[in-house]
Amino acid sequence: MDEESVKLGNKIELVGFSDLENGEKNIVRKMVGTYLNKFEHKIGEVEKLKLRLKKVHEREDNAVFEMSATLEAPGKVYNADEEGRNLFITLDAVLKKLEAQMH
Repeated sequence: MDEESVKLGNKIELVGFSDLENGEKNIVRKMVGTYLNKFEHKIGEVEKLKLRLKKVHEREDNAVFEMSATLEAPGKVYNADEEGRNLFITLDAVLKKLEAQMH
């Protein structure tokens, strides 16, 4: 399976999110957009925020989500990883980890 990349605006790239249902995609977009605004408020300009989603140990309705996030700002790169069974909790946790690295 080739990982599909989706761009939201010119700063956000989502990789591996194409299998999600439309309702889930909308929630992901809103969460990522909200965090991007927070990040820009904290550190100024953000060049790129890339999120990669991978489902592992998938059985019926029980999967583990591995998520990695990379945020590029002028002169600085932030990275975070998280895994969990709930997509939105995992997404929130990986974005909070990025935010925690910003001073």
